[in-house]
Amino acid sequence: MKKESFPICKQNKDSHCNTVGHEYVLANTGRNASIYERNSGVLAHSLDIESKEMSASLVMKFKPGKNGEDHPDKGLLFIGTYVDTLYVFSLKDFKRISMVRTHESILSIVLMKDGETLCLGQADGYVDFVKW
Repeated sequence: MKKESFPICKQNKDSHCNTVGHEYVLANTGRNASIYERNSGVLAHSLDIESKEMSASLVMKFKPGKNGEDHPDKGLLFIGTYVDTLYVFSLKDFKRISMVRTHESILSIVLMKDGETLCLGQADGYVDFVKW
């Protein structure tokens, strides 16, 4: 295995990253979240999470409709923060759709089997179910 590195930023806080389809990588840069092209590492989008540190994420792609057409939003990107907030973005244009306050820092995000409910693992033992 050959290691290739192109640092995006160096910070004194924890870092989180995730793939967004085959084209992008989600990474926190300082106290914000950014989308980078996977092939080049070039910044593609800056996401507005109000200078809160990203702690967890989940990418949910929508299945094509019965006639094979894509959903208008293509899917959703959920970002949890250390500041008790869950953000929801469209995968089509990475615009923020919604924001939900939670009990504590979000440490993990799981999509439940119904496809409409998220389970949020949080600090201090909290677990929230959020239906979107």
